[in-house]
Order: sequence, then structure tokens, then C-alpha cells
Amino acid sequence: WPSIFSGLEIIANRTTLSHRDAGGSPTLFDLLISLGSGHEAKLTLADVGAELDYNPGTMVFISGKVLQHSIGPWGPGERLVIAHFMKDKIHSRVEVSRPAFPMQAFFLQMVGQG
Repeated sequence: WPSIFSGLEIIANRTTLSHRDAGGSPTLFDLLISLGSGHEAKLTLADVGAELDYNPGTMVFISGKVLQHSIGPWGPGERLVIAHFMKDKIHSRVEVSRPAFPMQAFFLQMVGQG
């Protein structure tokens, strides 16, 4: 199917050590989808001191190049994550410019307050 993402990874029943995505671009967002059943995983964003509920059905957009992120042990249940991402080298190879950093004013315009 058509997708704006250049890569897709399926992660099943694995913890993810704290890391930044080396192949990404700071201005690109990754889409992480938590699936499975009966687990209570947490997505940790160490740079901002946040621990987010990452239960089945949760979708998160983060800049994986900028934010250090991890998933620790989640207790009982099956955990599946579908990670959608864009590799910076793909943009370079096909000579496509990278998007600019998102600005608050852009989002405010989108909701009619800017």
C-alpha cells in the first residue's frame, strides 16, 4: 500500500533499550503503534522525563532521532509494535528536501486559532 514512510518494522515481545534513531532526520516523525493483548507497557522518553502508557491501541508520533526512547518489561500479555519511520538517506538519494521543523503557529492555524 502507499505510505509516506520509507520503512516499517514489526517488533514482537521485545524490550527496546534506550536509543535515538541514527538513520532518521530531526524533522521527521515516526509513528509507533502498540498492539497485542493484556500488557501494560510504558514508553519512556528519557530526554523529557516522561513515561507514557503504551497499552494496546496506542499510537504515538515522536522524532526518534531527537528523543531518546525505550520500552522496558511490560508484565503479562503479548506485545506487538508496528514502527513506521523515514530514513534520512532515502531523502538524500532521491534528492527530496526534508520538511522544516514543525512550529506551534502551524498547529494553531490547523485548529483555527492562529
